[in-house]
Amino acid sequence: MSDRTKLCGRYERKCNALFLLSLLIFLHPGTAISKTPSYGIILIGQSNAEGQGENSSLNESMLNVPDSVEFYDKGERILRYDQHRSRHGIEVSMLHRIALNSTDKWVLVKYCRGGTSSYAWRPDWTRELADITNDADKGNLYIETIKAIRAAEKSHGQPIIWSHILAINGERESRFRQAAHDYTKNMIKIRNALNRDLHASATLIVLTLDLQDSKARPWTSLVRNQQEQMTHVHASGCQRIGIHYDAQGLARIGNRFSQHILAN
Repeated sequence: MSDRTKLCGRYERKCNALFLLSLLIFLHPGTAISKTPSYGIILIGQSNAEGQGENSSLNESMLNVPDSVEFYDKGERILRYDQHRSRHGIEVSMLHRIALNSTDKWVLVKYCRGGTSSYAWRPDWTRELADITNDADKGNLYIETIKAIRAAEKSHGQPIIWSHILAINGERESRFRQAAHDYTKNMIKIRNALNRDLHASATLIVLTLDLQDSKARPWTSLVRNQQEQMTHVHASGCQRIGIHYDAQGLARIGNRFSQHILAN
């Protein structure tokens, strides 16, 4: 991403924040000044986005969500990472680094589902589309993600500038030729729909596939080549157990995402 693009992104988000503040002042002049907007991140994807890192690998201090951020998983406010799952994802290292390096308030909404493709988040979802990757049984996850975001907004109680959409997906698409070809189209539709429905200008950042073409996943290179044309984070050097990243690998990926977020 060029310096000019980064500057334009920062300027646009600052303008959105100023607009929200002006609107609040107009509607609620006695209280709006204290309602400084927070910045929001949306995380979607399949099992590596859910995260397969063992919570037993985290020390006590890392099990707690930092005070300056709020984390919601499928609409539920999470205060400790072992509150609802025995495993964790990139959120642990990512939110820790953001909290250490930013004076802003941040909100992360995570809505992930194992075994899904980008078709599951298409705003124009149909069973026929989802059947391309045999996961129509997962339902319309775009609607569920929006519900989770609205629940987080209500709970947070302050304006949120949705600044980033993170996607960890593509493995499912790599198994199906049409899905692999549709990857970029699907991701653009998802990004544009979220920005429209949230009145945002969020940047989409994807994690590139760190797999090779194989009999089971013959279209991996096709998906990865498209991901590398987007704003992306590389997974090279991140430890895996099979296709899933372990706690150390997830920590590295989370740190790489946070670097992109903090730079913008």
